[in-house]
Order: sequence, then structure tokens, then C-alpha cells
Amino acid sequence: MKAAVLTKLGAADANPLSIRDIPTPIVEPGFALLKVLACGICRTDLQIIEGHLPPKGPCIIPGHEIVAEVVQSPQKRLSAGMRVGVSWVVGTDGTWRFCRADRENLCDPPVYTHHDAYAEYELLKIAAALHLRPEVDTYRLDQVNAALRAQEADQLNHTAVLLPQA
Repeated sequence: MKAAVLTKLGAADANPLSIRDIPTPIVEPGFALLKVLACGICRTDLQIIEGHLPPKGPCIIPGHEIVAEVVQSPQKRLSAGMRVGVSWVVGTDGTWRFCRADRENLCDPPVYTHHDAYAEYELLKIAAALHLRPEVDTYRLDQVNAALRAQEADQLNHTAVLLPQA
């Protein structure tokens, strides 16, 4: 698959990313394989790219707020072809009270990266994916992220709604 890999730390306008062919992730227990449809860029991505936050490994692929299509999942909750939204938290260590209460966005220490989204495919912890209703526009990440935030605050029941246009 193609992915935008961080090859050097530096200013975003200095082209620190390089398009490379890398292996497509293989599904592991508790994870789903997603085809990335849209990915936003957030301040955390820029902070990693520009060296303000330390990279968590030798091969960094930025991007973590996405809309994707499920390709393969070991759980029926995420079936192939389902469109999902993914928030900035990919997972947690599962030991904190917020983790155990399905409120991973409040956990310390959260996990932000696994196999990130500036790529054709992403391997994602199943708990981090939220089914999106058809009326949520794939390319309006503001709508998607607002719906994800509402779900994370337990205001929704694992289905994102269409939010009014600003």
C-alpha cells in the first residue's frame, strides 16, 4: 500500500513526508483493517512532523482523525463495507477506570498511533471506530469529529448523527 511516511523532522512546508510502498497491515485480534477514505490534519500531526513531540518509533505515518470503510474485522459490530469515523484516541492500556468504562478519551496514558492514516489502509483497535450514518458527509471532517466527540461524551449510542451546518 502507499503511505506518507515521516522521513525527517522539520517544518511542514519543507516536505518532511515521503510517499512509500509499505506492507498492508494484517488483522490482529481486537483490531480491524480499514480503507482510509478521508483524513484530517490536526495539530498533533504537525507537532510530530515538526519535532515538537517525539516520534514513537522509526516509521511514523501521521494522521489519526479519519473516515474509513471496514475491509476486515473479527467482530460483527464492524462488518465489511461499513463506514466508520475514527477519533484521535486509538487505544489505551485498559487498566484505568475510564478505559474500563469505555471512556478512553479520558485515559492516561492514551495511545495515539498504531498504523496511522496517511495511508491507504489502517489497522485500528475496534473500540476506536464509530459507525457513521449515511447522512454524515465523508469529506466534512468537522461534522464527523463533532459527532465522534458527542459519542465519546456518552451522548450517543455508537452511531454518529448528522450535525447542523454552521
